[in-house]
Amino acid sequence: MPWRQTLVSEERLNFVVMARTGTVSFSVLCHDFGISRKTGYKWLRRFEESGPQGLLDRRRTPHQHPATLHQSVIDRCLKLKKEKRFWGPKKIVELGKSRRPDLYWPAPSTLSKYFKKSGLVKPRRIQRRTVVPYDKPLIQAQAPNELWCADFKGHFKTADGKYCYPLTVTDAYSRYILGIYCLTNTGNTDSKPVFEKLFKQYGIPGAIRTDNGPPFGSLRLGYSTLTLRWYKLGITHERIEPGHPEQNGQHERMHRNLKAETTKPPKKNLKAQQRRFDTWKTEFNEERPHEGLAMSTPASYYTPSARQLPQDTPDPTYPDHFETRRVKRGGDMHWRNRSTYVSSMLAGEKIGLEQLDKYTWNVWFDTIPLGTLDERRLKKVLPMYPD
Repeated sequence: MPWRQTLVSEERLNFVVMARTGTVSFSVLCHDFGISRKTGYKWLRRFEESGPQGLLDRRRTPHQHPATLHQSVIDRCLKLKKEKRFWGPKKIVELGKSRRPDLYWPAPSTLSKYFKKSGLVKPRRIQRRTVVPYDKPLIQAQAPNELWCADFKGHFKTADGKYCYPLTVTDAYSRYILGIYCLTNTGNTDSKPVFEKLFKQYGIPGAIRTDNGPPFGSLRLGYSTLTLRWYKLGITHERIEPGHPEQNGQHERMHRNLKAETTKPPKKNLKAQQRRFDTWKTEFNEERPHEGLAMSTPASYYTPSARQLPQDTPDPTYPDHFETRRVKRGGDMHWRNRSTYVSSMLAGEKIGLEQLDKYTWNVWFDTIPLGTLDERRLKKVLPMYPD
């Protein structure tokens, strides 16, 4: 015979019936039912107030909430939103305050929730922003300058409260640290002069390996202003897989020593921190034995590249059947008496257009596919291979 299953409310009713008969000590009865005396008195009181219905579980949500808006306030805001249906909550609040400063107007964030709940705001389509993947095999360096590794060590504040973003560059074969630079951000503007300086000092490498973060990755083409410059210099840009720092493992290992020995505690300002980086770099390259180099120093393995930085890089050449245009400063090109947006990172560059049919053209920068241009919609060049 199966066990009889009972509801919690039935158990509570049994408890109340036995407690009201008084045949068993109340303390013993609570012990037998596995509840405290306080809980037992609670169920007796609820039974006396509401009968068997009082033994059911109650909702735990509060009866009142101090942050709940009065319905008149909500109606006032919704009326104003319907009048200005293209305005956001910030503008609605400011308009309401200007019209009726004597009335209460909620915060824009609170108002936004009621607009969404009332169907007055359409939810935006969330687009997943992903970097174009790098799908080629990673290089195993067999000589100096075959591969450089670059990355930003995690930012921190110096003693004066200024942020420091250390940009580090090493030679993969010799482990030689080419540079550690204390930058104030991770943008192209600060990073590009660093690499130009390194190219002048050490020559041009065959490839540079980085992660997918700024300024190395791009959401559209896989290039940035910085890495497009590398492409023009004939440098292969390798990017590790997202979430796999072990693919740049020896560089990350150097970062651990750099952080422990130069940033704890940080120096008083950026200049002092840069001096500390420079001192540590010299010690790492010229004095510190490296186990991966049979206890030799990185400086004993490294020699500058034979490829020198050229004075200028020529424009790419295109087949005779291509149309060519020069991208203007803002990233536009002139096409059919109209301006069409291409990309701001290509400002000043020569691009080629290959006609596919009467209205459609494929747009290239050298061998890099930029997108497709439809002459019927000349607003911008659309991705050639959309996600």
